[in-house]
Amino acid sequence: MGKLTPKQEKFLLALLDTPTLKQASQQANISENTGRKWLQSELFSSEYKRMRRELMKQTTARMQYLALRATEELEKILDDSEASVFAKIQASQMILTKAYKGMELEDFADRLEQLERKHNL
Repeated sequence: MGKLTPKQEKFLLALLDTPTLKQASQQANISENTGRKWLQSELFSSEYKRMRRELMKQTTARMQYLALRATEELEKILDDSEASVFAKIQASQMILTKAYKGMELEDFADRLEQLERKHNL
């Protein structure tokens, strides 16, 4: 975790694990003022941001895995002869909405990539 002190590392992990600065400070056995001061330091804040990005990457990977399972469940509803018409419409709307949103995001990513290449970014 870089050059943080053990107490700072404990506070950093507590920030990732609790919803408030107050709770994170209590969990790390430091004052809220110390926590605020550390959050303002460049070293600590950059490490905190790095850890949050890593956590979000892991969360996104998990959501992508669950999206496959969710899609399979929606397929089951569409194929279920005993499912209500309402359930089938809801499943169809969900699939179409997400499919179109996925296409929009892919198109946006492609355009962004082209612009970055054009401007050597």
